[in-house]
Amino acid sequence: MRASVIISVRVFVISLGFNLLSACKPADRAPEAEQATANVDELDTFVSKVKGDLVFVTGGKFWMGDYGVRFGPERLPYDANSDSKPLHEVELSNFSIQKYKVDNESFGLYLKYNGLTLRPYVGATKYWDDFNRLPITPAHLDWYEAEKYCAWLAAITDLPFVGNCT
Repeated sequence: MRASVIISVRVFVISLGFNLLSACKPADRAPEAEQATANVDELDTFVSKVKGDLVFVTGGKFWMGDYGVRFGPERLPYDANSDSKPLHEVELSNFSIQKYKVDNESFGLYLKYNGLTLRPYVGATKYWDDFNRLPITPAHLDWYEAEKYCAWLAAITDLPFVGNCT
């Protein structure tokens, strides 16, 4: 009996030693390296997609505001909003804009890379959760989130997105 206990202890010690030694092998650290590579690849793919979805727009002049008084047949305002007054000319320089709205998948990638979470919504949370679950549904951002998202896009693409110009 004593001999079998000694053999069992030896087997245990030897197997423990192998387990401890195998914990030091570089192969055990490979998942972290694979994750880092996957993250770099994921980000590179995302940057390529963002750059590919940009459409160049030639700048120019246009009238902004309620143009009814100036150009309408009755010369009457088309709305009562004070925000649309006065009618004024605006000149834009050349710019690029994304073809599509920012979707949940893209915004989720931004949140993940920055260690952020989607802000909670007070109200119809079931619908909020449902809309934010689908990857291709447009993301629900407020102005501040959009500004931070644009600043992040500028940083990872080396392009002048609005967020880094303000």
